[in-house]
Amino acid sequence: MVLVVEDDVATNEVICLALGRDYQVVSAFDGADGLSKALELSPDLIVTDLTMPGVSGDELVRAVRAMHALDAVPIVILTGTLDDRERDLLLRDGAQDYLTKPFSIDELRSRVGSQLARRRAEQRSHALRVELDGARRASQAEQRVRVWLESVIEQLPDAVVLTDADGRVTLRSRAATAMSAGEEAVVLRDCTGDPIPFPDLPAVRALCERRAVAKRELRVRAEDGRLVPVLAGAVPVLSAAGDVLGSATVIEDITAIKELERVREEWASIVAHDLRQPVTAIVLAADRLVRGNQPLPTGRQQEAATRIGAAARRLNLMIGDLLDATCIESGRLCIQRRVGSLRRIITDVATDVGEAAPCCILDLDDGADEPLLIDAGRITQVLTNLVTNAAKYGDPNRPIRVTTRRHQSCVEVAVSNHGSELSDDDRVRVFDRFARGVATGSPHGLGLGLFICRGLVEGHGGKIWVECQGGQTHFHFTLPTETPHATATNATGPAASGIGSFARKEAPLAAV
Repeated sequence: MVLVVEDDVATNEVICLALGRDYQVVSAFDGADGLSKALELSPDLIVTDLTMPGVSGDELVRAVRAMHALDAVPIVILTGTLDDRERDLLLRDGAQDYLTKPFSIDELRSRVGSQLARRRAEQRSHALRVELDGARRASQAEQRVRVWLESVIEQLPDAVVLTDADGRVTLRSRAATAMSAGEEAVVLRDCTGDPIPFPDLPAVRALCERRAVAKRELRVRAEDGRLVPVLAGAVPVLSAAGDVLGSATVIEDITAIKELERVREEWASIVAHDLRQPVTAIVLAADRLVRGNQPLPTGRQQEAATRIGAAARRLNLMIGDLLDATCIESGRLCIQRRVGSLRRIITDVATDVGEAAPCCILDLDDGADEPLLIDAGRITQVLTNLVTNAAKYGDPNRPIRVTTRRHQSCVEVAVSNHGSELSDDDRVRVFDRFARGVATGSPHGLGLGLFICRGLVEGHGGKIWVECQGGQTHFHFTLPTETPHATATNATGPAASGIGSFARKEAPLAAV
């Protein structure tokens, strides 16, 4: 569209007729009317006379250039007289070309055609720049998404392998690289160690069947030659149109799960074996009581009843240990705290286990009388376990020593015995479930005692550890002296910080 602004009616008509053969033409007869129609119609080019009443041509040029919507519209000036200075001003104000009256129709059409061609070229160039900018921004956004996705995949704990539609690997995570053990790809194997046939690989099946392949248990060979158990599955990557773009394979190392299964099976075996012993003793003693037509002598009856009672108590202790271990693991072990001191607890434990530990030396400082907020029953359970363990695994001809020491923020208790020191491996696992050492006799129990001790001490906010030196074994635990805000807590989380070394000092000794 060409807007012609000319106040002379005859000239306006001539220009409109000359340009109307090739373009849509709209006319205006003064500057104000021309500006109004330019705003309304947004023409592709404006042809305007310079000298007009009201708004002149040069004022129209400046007004059009001041408007953002029209600042790119080319303007051709028509003038009767134009010196160099006026021409420079018009061109500087925003006019693209000018014609001096009188002018030929052919020259007018040529100038208008040239400006419109230039205008179309600029529009195409602008559109191309916009398109290129959009494509560049889209490419940058796609690159950012790809980098983000690669970073996520790279840091996933499971191995992830991406392929294209032809099965070529395009990306694999750090875990997948580690799992490949130096090979170009992760080699999936069956439980015997033989590689999975190519058609049965999860990625190949996902590409061919165009559906998710459920995880199944397989193996990969580690760098040290071990067969590592894994779960491997794959899904096809589909476009919006349903075309297969590639596949994603996820391989999960289930070594820890397998270890849990092994521990569970071991636990079931240990529980079944150790619980069978007191049950068998109860059954045999009960059979003796009811066997035969003649009743057993009173002495034999009392002996059988005593064995039944002892076996039942042992069975009850095992069941209690199992319940405590379960509560500790689930964070539901209740610690009912009351204000108390350790001296009475230690003295009672030493007296009660006198048969198992005939000589128990108590080396108690004023920390034994420190008022603590503790569960006396649970601390008694801890000390009983430590003292009986010292008697069971220590030198039966040497005394057991129970010591207390007062520190700034806690009271430390140590149970020491002479005998074979724990190995480095035993010191690491001594507080684990079902950990049992080699006793001088035939030990009873499930191997949960020290595991429960750790849970009880940590439930009080203390710490428990073992040290071996000079042919002696020292089990230490601490109880905080700060008064907790609550009167009952659950045994959860790691222990509070305690004393890492045991400082001995002279104190009165007592033998029980």
